[in-house]
Amino acid sequence: MTERFCPRCDRPISGTRRRRYCSVACRQAAYRARQRLVRTPNPLVGEPRDALSEYANRLALAATALTSYLEQDWIGGSPDARRQGTAVTAAVVGFRRLVDDLVAVAVIYDREAGAQWDDLGAALGVTAESVRARYRQIPRSPAS
Repeated sequence: MTERFCPRCDRPISGTRRRRYCSVACRQAAYRARQRLVRTPNPLVGEPRDALSEYANRLALAATALTSYLEQDWIGGSPDARRQGTAVTAAVVGFRRLVDDLVAVAVIYDREAGAQWDDLGAALGVTAESVRARYRQIPRSPAS
């Protein structure tokens, strides 16, 4: 049997049970790290340009986390793949939420730059009415 290591702290995992983390503390810390990627603040804390940059950075971190999940030998070859696969699903859901928030911030940015709903609809591949219905409730930044 090959020795397994904790994905959070790289310590060997002891015991005969199939565990993913070396301790409850590492499991909890990994959970909190995943939750930090999922939870995002209001996109209009500052200027839309700053928010775009912040979400782009968060998206890059989420992509890195997702890539590390996929590079691990957790999928396919692992006998415990079904249970461990939920971490990948959670990472993808967090990634999708970040993308949705990034699109909302981009719509706000483009609207403040003078873009029309028709242009935004064409860019998103939907009608202008659906873009207006979805994003008109988002408040603009205090500067506008």
